[in-house]
Amino acid sequence: ARRRPNLCSSAMPDIDVARLRCYAFRYADLFEAYCGNSLASCDYAGLKAFHEKHGRAEKRIMRCASSDVACYAMRNPDLSAAWCGGATATGDASQCEWAALLQHYADAGRAEGRPYGCEGDDVRCYVTRYPDLLDGGYCGGSLDRCDWRALREHWEASGEQEGRIFGCSPPSPPAPLLASPPPAGSLSPSLAPGGGPPSCRLSRGGLVWVVATPAEAAPLFRHLKTTSCAAGGPFATHRSADGRHMLVISGRGRALAAAAVGYASVLSGASRRRGSVAWMNVGIGAHGSLSAGTLRGLRSVYDSSRGTYASFSAPAAEGVELSLGVSVLRLAEMASLQSHVPSASDAIFDSEAAGFLEVGRLVAPLEQLAALKVVAIRPTATAWPSPTDSAVEMLVEHAWPQVRLVADKMLAALPQEAADRCSGC
Repeated sequence: ARRRPNLCSSAMPDIDVARLRCYAFRYADLFEAYCGNSLASCDYAGLKAFHEKHGRAEKRIMRCASSDVACYAMRNPDLSAAWCGGATATGDASQCEWAALLQHYADAGRAEGRPYGCEGDDVRCYVTRYPDLLDGGYCGGSLDRCDWRALREHWEASGEQEGRIFGCSPPSPPAPLLASPPPAGSLSPSLAPGGGPPSCRLSRGGLVWVVATPAEAAPLFRHLKTTSCAAGGPFATHRSADGRHMLVISGRGRALAAAAVGYASVLSGASRRRGSVAWMNVGIGAHGSLSAGTLRGLRSVYDSSRGTYASFSAPAAEGVELSLGVSVLRLAEMASLQSHVPSASDAIFDSEAAGFLEVGRLVAPLEQLAALKVVAIRPTATAWPSPTDSAVEMLVEHAWPQVRLVADKMLAALPQEAADRCSGC
């Protein structure tokens, strides 16, 4: 925060002082800069000047009673009991002592890591789980338009009694992005041309899924009913019981995605017969304006590390709207690339598509390659994952029906002779 000279505030109306106290309590940077983390030392005139010059433009809240504070009480039952008479359990926050709640947050809640505000992974998963909430009056079909306080009040007032599930599913069992390397000399036999452990080979023409993280893979594990294969290999790898689907977790980044495609082409048996297997890269991405949960296919990819473009075949993502993809090495590149790369203002940003396509087109025709991305963050983000793993899992789960349609079309489009000859791979 920008510090102001210590001005006399004795003539300031009491109502302004009350609001400014809440303003300082709400924002840690202001409480430190203008109050020295002590209410007795607050420079209220300086706080007010800051808000007039900067805070209003930054959309900072300068009042005590507001939804973020109501949700703070709602998400912390002990605080609701102490300062709202427990009324938030029925969605009524009118009895809350707003300033006391904000002072608690400034003095203790923030340091204790208590949940604050209305939006959060728990309520995001709640609305994603129930289409009537997402498509009804709470969100109007878009997560970007959700009334998060109203959704929390819905859960408190009726959702629990209706037997609904609030929050996200438990985290998936941990699976390493990169497993420990196999013992020296043990990799060659399994990677001999056409080789690979029998448990990982695709029994007939099938589909290889390449995903970056376990959170993105978890919904695919469930729907495809996969089990682990190739234990001890460099990438966590799964195969479905029917032998038509193989899933490999690459880890984040262009190089790992490229290496995972090469590895999976041998394990699946696809390296022996180019065109016998289809390939799909699925994961989260960033977009400047699309709603979280929106699914897009990539028609082409700009590789920021090389300054080159490469194209997918449009029919591979039939039924899903297509966008330019931009693969970055570091998330910090996204914001600057939006203004330097043609059409990047409407691009989907990720870290794996360029590597996936580079090696994928060596092992399969372009019409058998597709990349699907679920919007999860903005190009201004600085770290993956944002949102958290549990929210990523729910976003991919929400997109599954569309993803499965594309997968089914890709499998159906495989040449029959390719499926037949792969049965002996």
